[in-house]
Amino acid sequence: MEKKKEIKDPELKRIHRKSMMLNTKEFKVFEQYCTRYKVSNKSQFMRESIVNSILKRMDEDAPTLFEVPKAKATPKMVVTHHAPKQVIHESPKLFDCVQLDLFASAAL
Repeated sequence: MEKKKEIKDPELKRIHRKSMMLNTKEFKVFEQYCTRYKVSNKSQFMRESIVNSILKRMDEDAPTLFEVPKAKATPKMVVTHHAPKQVIHESPKLFDCVQLDLFASAAL
């Protein structure tokens, strides 16, 4: 009899199944990639790619202590009688997103 491998952490055991469908073009591209880059374990490759993508997105979307709002202004062009010579980018002010109400505690 062969001994079964013991899983060290029972939470790491893969018990949830997900399947996906690919159209013909997606399938061909996937197979080409696996052939070109010698991917031997396609299931592991897909799992790692999906999880890496999820973790990257979650890391980008995570709140930060001093989050600066993204600048909504478009670059302004200096207009002269000839072609534009210089593009001026306006930087967002650091604490525009913070509104302090200093008198709120005094009213209570």
